[in-house]
Amino acid sequence: MKMYGFAILTVSDRCSRNENVDTSGPMLRHLIEDHHDRFDVIDYHIVSDDKNDLKEILIRWSNRSDIHCILTTGGTGLTSRDVTPEATNEIIEKEVSGISFALISASITITPMAMLSRMKCGILNRTLIINLPGSQKACKECFDVIKPVLKHAIDQLKDSNEVDMLHRTMNNYMKSKVKETPIANRERHSPFEMIPIKEAQQRIFVEIGSYFQTDRNEMFISAKTLHKALNFILAHDVFASVPLPPFNASIKDGYAVIAEDGQGNRNVLSKASVAGLNEVTRIDRGFCARISTGAAVPPGANAVVQVEDTELIIKTQDDDEEVINIRTIPVVGQDIRSIGSDIPVDNLNPLIKKYRRLSSIDLGLIAATGVKEIKVFRRPKIAVLSTGDEIVSAGQPRPWNCVWDSNRTVLMSLLSQFEVVDLGITPDLADSIFNYLNKGMQNADIVITTGGVSMGERDLLKQVLGEDFNANIHFGRVNLKPGKPTTFSTTTYDGKKKYIFSLPGNPVSTFVTFKIFVEPFLQLLSGKYFDFENQKEVNLMEKLFKWIKCKVVLDKPYKIDTRPEFVRAVITFSSSFPEAKLTESNQMSSRLLNVMNSNGLLFIPSSLDGQKFLENGNFVDAILF
Repeated sequence: MKMYGFAILTVSDRCSRNENVDTSGPMLRHLIEDHHDRFDVIDYHIVSDDKNDLKEILIRWSNRSDIHCILTTGGTGLTSRDVTPEATNEIIEKEVSGISFALISASITITPMAMLSRMKCGILNRTLIINLPGSQKACKECFDVIKPVLKHAIDQLKDSNEVDMLHRTMNNYMKSKVKETPIANRERHSPFEMIPIKEAQQRIFVEIGSYFQTDRNEMFISAKTLHKALNFILAHDVFASVPLPPFNASIKDGYAVIAEDGQGNRNVLSKASVAGLNEVTRIDRGFCARISTGAAVPPGANAVVQVEDTELIIKTQDDDEEVINIRTIPVVGQDIRSIGSDIPVDNLNPLIKKYRRLSSIDLGLIAATGVKEIKVFRRPKIAVLSTGDEIVSAGQPRPWNCVWDSNRTVLMSLLSQFEVVDLGITPDLADSIFNYLNKGMQNADIVITTGGVSMGERDLLKQVLGEDFNANIHFGRVNLKPGKPTTFSTTTYDGKKKYIFSLPGNPVSTFVTFKIFVEPFLQLLSGKYFDFENQKEVNLMEKLFKWIKCKVVLDKPYKIDTRPEFVRAVITFSSSFPEAKLTESNQMSSRLLNVMNSNGLLFIPSSLDGQKFLENGNFVDAILF
């Protein structure tokens, strides 16, 4: 939902007369809408360097309730026609000199010429007006300076209640609503129903479905920066805009000839057709032209003879070729890549289909066929937080009664393809948890926490989520080993839906529950797996939790627990059937060592299903990493 309206005014005599193309205005639109998902450009206009015209449109826009900020670009220099600051100064009710000072100060560090720029900032009718320079480069640099304060400035002008929340955060005195419960009065049983794994997955799926229906995030990547789209999921079908090659191209270094001339001598044209440069306008009967690999075949020619199949007959005084002998019989089309032979233009069959994870070759094909920009699914931004009085960050001094935190290291390495915010470690105090979670929700779409979700007297995470963030806790216990206290919740923060995965603190539990619940969710939000418009819900559920599954043979007996269990194992494929060997007989959830050499998880069903032991040679389901 867009809540912050912007208007862009390009001030330029030449652009207003269509003598120049405005580049700064469209760039500002991109920067504004890309910076914050609640920012929207409501209006855009080009005006001449006329003070009255400038004032008229600034006043008109400031009277609109849907425009909260006006950015002007241009007219801030020293020429007689540069009147943007004067027009702005005559209409504003209040001056915001801090923004003007910040713009000038930052610009001078880039170039001393910024001393000649006159940028004004002020307020009219609760609308913020900011003058920016006219050049595209300077305009972008100045926008980068002001973008951290734009939302807060508009919130103040709108008297938004979010201002108080931000001030509290900045002043670091946010207090949690969670009240300390006397130990004797604490809960002895979890208030959360323990639900099956499939049901937990289904509840996650429902929340993802609503995300795609209402808040689907996509972004454009231009042809100039296609390399940045590697491993992103394509959000539309891509069609070749031109054939490849776009002309008849030579496959060999040799001579462009007319095949019907057959063998024998040819007069060599003084000009040549080389890659990227074709000086030959036409080849007539009895003539040929030198040609290089990849060069365009000149008009009139219909074959290429490689240089190895020719011999020099006569050379000029300048040691150029005058006559050569063609020793073979050329055929029409010989050693020529015809137009579109690699990639034809096809408006029905896409070159690359929507929902494909883009590889280096895909990006090369897109670049080669003249596509100007592509649209991909934006990857969610993720914040990672560890909780616990007993943990310290890796590399920090460790008190005797503490352990080093491995969970953030594991999770952040698993999240390497995403933009990740490291929130660090919070002690088990409600106020601290509240502030750390608040920072996570300010800076990310998804927050992943570890620890603080079980039944310990200091496990306060669920209470903070519920009481301070009014979070909807979709489940707080799962019938699973390891990972029973896994929790999934959502809340609305700053007008946007946030997703919180709260994983158990034991390292193995963190790893397993990430693989079972979080990883497929993240891949889905990145656009992977399915097409919401065309596929049925039952197929979506299957694809949401899509693993590489297989049946494997156990190499030794295993005692079945009352809870369904994911056991770490090494799976080999050398025998008739894939064989699974447990990494260790000790599968404790605190023992990360038993994950080290594993390449899969074995799913062991509950003993309540009737079987108490699995014997050597029994088949079980396996999930490969």
